[in-house]
Amino acid sequence: MSLEDSIVDEDQKPTYLDQVLLLFYQVVSATYLLDLAVIGYRLSQVQQTDSSTVPLASAKVAAWIAFTLNWTSFTLDTKMPRSRRSHLVHHFLAWIALVGAIVSVSPYIAHGGRTLFSGELFRSNIKLSRRMLLPSVTGDILERVMIGTFALRLSLLSSIITLSAVHLLGGLNVNPLPLPAPLLKDPSKNSPLKVKLAAESAEKKERLKKHDTIEEFRANALKSIVPKVLMSIRMMYPVDNKKLQVLLFLRFALMVVGRIIRVLVPLQTERLLRTFSPEAKTNGAVSLSKFDVGSVLLYVFYNYLQRNSSILFLLQNAAEKPLDSFVRDTLQIRFFEHVHSLSMQFHQDKQPHELVRIMQAGVQSVTRVSSIILFSLLPTVCDVTVTLLYFSIVWGWKYGLLIISNAVLVTIASKLHGKMMKRVYRDMIQTGSARRSHPAETLMNAETVKYFTNEAYEVGRYEESIEWSRKSNPGLNFKTRFLDVIQTIIWTWNLLAGCLLCAHEISTGKREPASFMTFVLYSQQLEGPIQSLTWVMDNLRNTLASLDQMMAVLKLEPTVNDVPDAPPLVVSGGEIVFEDVSFQYSPDKRGLSNISFKVLKGQTVGIVGPTGGGKSTILRLLVRFWDPSSGRILIDGQDIAKVAQLSVRENIGAVPQEPVLFHDTIGYNINYGHTTASKEEIEEAAKVAQIHDTIMKFEKGYETMVGDRGAKLSGGERQRISIARTVLKNPPIIIMDEATSALDSMTESDIQQALNKMTENRTSIAVAHRLSTIIHADLILYIKDGEIVERGTHEELIQAAIDNGGQGEYYKMWRIQTGSFYNDSNSTAGDNEVETYVDGKEVVSKGVE
Repeated sequence: MSLEDSIVDEDQKPTYLDQVLLLFYQVVSATYLLDLAVIGYRLSQVQQTDSSTVPLASAKVAAWIAFTLNWTSFTLDTKMPRSRRSHLVHHFLAWIALVGAIVSVSPYIAHGGRTLFSGELFRSNIKLSRRMLLPSVTGDILERVMIGTFALRLSLLSSIITLSAVHLLGGLNVNPLPLPAPLLKDPSKNSPLKVKLAAESAEKKERLKKHDTIEEFRANALKSIVPKVLMSIRMMYPVDNKKLQVLLFLRFALMVVGRIIRVLVPLQTERLLRTFSPEAKTNGAVSLSKFDVGSVLLYVFYNYLQRNSSILFLLQNAAEKPLDSFVRDTLQIRFFEHVHSLSMQFHQDKQPHELVRIMQAGVQSVTRVSSIILFSLLPTVCDVTVTLLYFSIVWGWKYGLLIISNAVLVTIASKLHGKMMKRVYRDMIQTGSARRSHPAETLMNAETVKYFTNEAYEVGRYEESIEWSRKSNPGLNFKTRFLDVIQTIIWTWNLLAGCLLCAHEISTGKREPASFMTFVLYSQQLEGPIQSLTWVMDNLRNTLASLDQMMAVLKLEPTVNDVPDAPPLVVSGGEIVFEDVSFQYSPDKRGLSNISFKVLKGQTVGIVGPTGGGKSTILRLLVRFWDPSSGRILIDGQDIAKVAQLSVRENIGAVPQEPVLFHDTIGYNINYGHTTASKEEIEEAAKVAQIHDTIMKFEKGYETMVGDRGAKLSGGERQRISIARTVLKNPPIIIMDEATSALDSMTESDIQQALNKMTENRTSIAVAHRLSTIIHADLILYIKDGEIVERGTHEELIQAAIDNGGQGEYYKMWRIQTGSFYNDSNSTAGDNEVETYVDGKEVVSKGVE
């Protein structure tokens, strides 16, 4: 096979288009069978065959054979490797089948075509030359069956040709135009981004397989969608705002008025046409008494009110804006409040920009769901219902049946299309998420990107994500517009059937000619609502998907909860006690095991040890970011698990290793520790933190903007502002998590002085990497693998290790940091002597290997 005849699809599984074409072929085949059955029945009822009957039957058999060949080529095309040649054969035979269907009515054209084109259609009860259909005394029912089957067959064969052409053109252009090559490397199947997306896609598909069952769909149909819709409507209702309640009622009332006017316009048109009917004429003209000027004015007024710029729609929009603002603001505040109430575990698992996106999409979803239900779906259902009742009662059941059949066929088509688009939307959401998250993540880490000169690499990755997104949904535009094509075909043939029926009744005198225009206007008015039902339902499903994400967050409960009626923590001195505290982050990640220690009022405890040993976990448990798996933590004799967690944090000040400042002024960031503090108190806290003089050197002083996360300040300046913030809070307990580990020696010395001043007469716990910052602590804990392996003061730990022949974790860490290991060769002590310093005094131990 040549390159031009290359396979269109990578796999040979039937596509959605194949399934639609197969359905069309089956229906067309059924119409041929029905035609032949009717002809056979008529032949068995007459004694002498009309001259047109044999050509008619022969033509239909020939057309059926041509159609069968076309169907066979289509079947082979779906079962065998697909090439452009096979598509061309299938498309050519589809044209043959259509020509055969038209030729099959050639006996009618030869014997009775003049009846149709001479205008006798309306005067002969739509008997389209019985010689064409059935030769002699057949009733109207069989004639109409033949007309209907021919019309259906012609429309389906035309659709088959159209879809086949699309399929053929799609095969010729299956490969999308290539994007510019990434600057670092060409996109490959094994690029990290594509591997990640492919893994996520496989995981999602596997997870969705478990849930895409008929039972779950039925269970969730009312169990999931209806409660969400009702919940959205409840959220939309302004309970405590009388003004907004009036606006909501006004908006709903205006919507009802608009729907009533839609019903009145066709009736008013019919009334005008009757005014100009022959019965209303006098000497060939309409008499003044018969001419109703008010009817014309009313008709124009009704049409004006239907326009989007009319006063009716302007009033609806005016009532809508305050309601939408109310819902948006209320939900955003509620979501923001709820997210802040969740425990730290949630915030560690979620990206901030993702939470903002969920909040914005969810808030929009609530307003859209309410708007869709109350002002799109409900009016549409009302339009269809009122029109159905009007035609069924006033015009007859046949017209009601036409409306029902139109709605049913559109619903079926929408259902089939929805199944296809469900998979498409999933892929779009997945790839779209990658496209959105990558630029946000890269720009947030712009400094790192520039450090490693990876600007071109990141642009290449972004191009990969765009290419992946585009290639993951080939033919997306056709798939989304395919339903419109099917709906238009259904509506057109339904309109044709209704017009023929109405014309027939006019020709028999059952209706006035003006009724024809009334029917056409009503049909045109129904086209939009019926077809929009699909859009409304699809939009509702997509909107509920966004609402699901927000509701999933709102349904989350904090992992750290207060006991009912928990009292506040009352701190009198600040004594801290850990009693056999154990904690585990997850089954495969160990935290702490049986930690016990006591910190007296005003004491300082230093916690040291290797990375990942559990040092910071102790601090997080103390402020109740998590609760222990077992054991107790007491502050002044009160179990912190039994008091309000906010009161625990109110009494604890924290100085983290990497302080994060808000994108605001220096004064605001210091004031964050005590939002009601005065300017003098802020400056005093800055002086304690030894940052006041530096601040005053800035042009705007305390009004200087610090930049995103404090990017305009140095590390030492950020740390001292963090200390000032804690000083301003003035808590009885202070915790410090490696507050000086990322600073140079000079800055560390300044920061240490500020820390010492801040912790005077306060209980404090300091996690440290540099032992020089905690050598004066009242108690030092060495944590390793979640356990306390050594405890004591600096002098006690050093002396214990010396007495033990130099064996001690803290001692080894101290010697590494003080350089003792590297100075041993130059030591003045003997070969078996180890020298170190305790509180400035040299300690020499003999006989240490």
